[in-house]
Amino acid sequence: MLKVFFIIGVLAITSLFGHHHDIAQAVVPESTTPLIAKAENKSIEFVRWIGNLHLIFLHFPIALIIMTVISELLHLITKNVLFDHASRFMIISAAIFSVPTIIFGFALAYQVPYEGLLSTFYIWHQSLGIFTAILCIWTALLRISQMKSSLRVYSVCLALLLISVTVTGFFGGGLAFGIKELFPPS
Repeated sequence: MLKVFFIIGVLAITSLFGHHHDIAQAVVPESTTPLIAKAENKSIEFVRWIGNLHLIFLHFPIALIIMTVISELLHLITKNVLFDHASRFMIISAAIFSVPTIIFGFALAYQVPYEGLLSTFYIWHQSLGIFTAILCIWTALLRISQMKSSLRVYSVCLALLLISVTVTGFFGGGLAFGIKELFPPS
C-alpha cells in the first residue's frame, strides 16, 4: 500500500512540476572563470528547481487545513469518532507539509525580484506564510495534547489558522497571477 502512495505521489509531483514554471527566470552573473560560472549556474538552477516545488507543496497544507475544519465540524455535529481521527491526522499532516512549503517558498523568492505593489504583496505573503506555518505546528501540537483545557485553545487556533491560510493565499495568488487578476479594471 505504501508503494502505491509513493508512486502516486511521484506521478503527481512530476505532472505538476511545470505548473508555474514561467513565473521568473534566474539571472546568472557573468564570471571571468568559466568553471566558477558553471558552478554558480548549477547552484542557481538548483535553487530555481527547489523554488518551483513551493507552488506544488503549498496546496497540501491549504487543503488539509480546510478539511480539518470541515472534519472537526462534522465531528461536532455527528459525534462520529472517524471525523475525530481524520482531523487529528490532517492537522498533523498539514503541520509537516508546512515546513518544506516555507523552505521552498524562500527558494522561490530568491529568484524573483518584486517591485512596487508586488513587493508589498511579497512581504505580507512571506510574513503571513511564516506565521501560518508556526500556527499550524502549534495547532497540531495542541491537537496531540490530551489535556481538556487545550481543546478550547485548539479550536481558536484552528479558526485563526483558517483565516491566516486564506489571507496568505490571497497575497500568494497576487504574486503568482498578478495584481490585475485580483483587482480587474471596471
